[in-house]
Amino acid sequence: MIIIKVPGVNGLGKTKGTKDAADRICEKVDVSLELDDNSLEEQLERIAEQAEALFSQEESVLFLGGDHSISYPFTKAFFEKHPEGKLIVFDAHPDCMSSMKEPTHEEWLRAVVEAGFSGGNVLLIGARKIEPEEGKFLNLNGIRTISVDEVKFDLARTLRKIRSFIGSKGKNNSLNNNGKKLSEEGKDVDAGDVRKGASGKPAVYVSFDIDVFDSEIVKATGYPESGGLNEEEVMKLLDVIFQEGDVKSCDLVEVNLGGGSSGDLSGKGNGLDFSEEDVEGTVGVARRVLGKLKK
Repeated sequence: MIIIKVPGVNGLGKTKGTKDAADRICEKVDVSLELDDNSLEEQLERIAEQAEALFSQEESVLFLGGDHSISYPFTKAFFEKHPEGKLIVFDAHPDCMSSMKEPTHEEWLRAVVEAGFSGGNVLLIGARKIEPEEGKFLNLNGIRTISVDEVKFDLARTLRKIRSFIGSKGKNNSLNNNGKKLSEEGKDVDAGDVRKGASGKPAVYVSFDIDVFDSEIVKATGYPESGGLNEEEVMKLLDVIFQEGDVKSCDLVEVNLGGGSSGDLSGKGNGLDFSEEDVEGTVGVARRVLGKLKK
């Protein structure tokens, strides 16, 4: 798997500390994109060009951010290459606020769906801070969700839902809350009826925001939320995703190195509240996630 550093930032000041996180998470990357911080439009165009070139080569790629805005051009390019592919997002937030011209970390996922790609092919895991506008968008567009409570209280059922989601075919298909496909009449269809044959696994893109973890586990991120997943739970979910799908690409974003004075790893100087020790802990978690995503 090719590892690419993408120092893209298109969010509020809180995400500026994500720019060089890849250097701390991974000792050696294969490619480091050079981006223009002064032109968001040019930055997105540069990322989009790189994404299109990589996906055309059928290479497996892992993008290290950067904030979550980098996922917009990458997932858009993924769906252009694999129209019926599956996007699985780990995130404490839906990132479905009203879209801007150059999508930020707060609305990149909405922008992908509004670009014409089916919400029924998107699964959001771990969201727990959902604005009313976002909840409405998720429901209207058939975006599937798995809550933290579902993972914690019935992991076996959660894993079945993931398998069923990945195995469903057709970009207009949807799943009910039991993880079963719905027929056009709205009746449940057994997941086995919609799986692809032995010709190959469905193409999958995994977008991983580090804030999906509980805020006691990951503190060095722009928008930490309590009540999140732990490492064991995340690793089990990723195991099933890699078993069931052909993971073509991943991204790992929102690890924040802070924005204090030169050499200061804390977030005290950038409207954040974490220490140098918190940065070290978060980077350690990110490295373990990276190890799983590279498999």
